[in-house]
Amino acid sequence: MISQAELKRLFRYDEETGLFYRRMRSGVYRLAGGERKNSYWRIAVKNKRYYAHRLAWFYVYGYWPDQIDHKDRNKINNAISNLREATFTQNNANRIVTGMVGLKGVSKRTENCYSARITVNGKVIRLGHFKTPKEAHAAYVKAAEKYFGEFARP
Repeated sequence: MISQAELKRLFRYDEETGLFYRRMRSGVYRLAGGERKNSYWRIAVKNKRYYAHRLAWFYVYGYWPDQIDHKDRNKINNAISNLREATFTQNNANRIVTGMVGLKGVSKRTENCYSARITVNGKVIRLGHFKTPKEAHAAYVKAAEKYFGEFARP
């Protein structure tokens, strides 16, 4: 694993843009890394690939957290102000909506019945059944604010 001092010797990190620049032998800097299939920006350092958001955190704070969350959900926005340390649950709370209903925490049960649920620390909490997806989503939003605070994203 690379040290923070070595990382700073090899790269310059722009905290506002979130971009890394590799120091070339000529002393000139060149944009480092590129976007991958999963939309994260990755950078090779001494024959090992790193996610740029993890390198940014290490560059600024000097340690590797378990999870890093992109506040704005943009996986290539690695500005330090957009990154925050998170638990798995918090990071998951800020994820993009998936599913047929299109509302986080909501699933369709029958023609006129929607259920709401939330997962907290690996445990599913059922929030009830509702006549409309909007009502079910409102229950999810209330629970998300309670359990996830600033990480809650409807």
